[in-house]
Amino acid sequence: MEEGKLRFAWVIGTTWIQAMAASGELARKFLELTVENPNQVTSANVDAASNAPIRRADSGGMVIVDQDIYLQNSIGKQMADLVLPA
Repeated sequence: MEEGKLRFAWVIGTTWIQAMAASGELARKFLELTVENPNQVTSANVDAASNAPIRRADSGGMVIVDQDIYLQNSIGKQMADLVLPA
């Protein structure tokens, strides 16, 4: 992930950023590959909304699905493209 090669992450029941060593650098990389990528969902149009994550992954960014009991800071609230219940 740090090298920018990961295109999709399905996070289940943990917040990777707080759980891993060097969490500050990991958080910066997650932000760079997700919310700082120009390919974001900006429309409620189904075609536009479904194509934005594909364009992001194709451009070198990352798509995140977060699955947890509670909505978590960072990954769930800020970075996830899709948030699912556990």
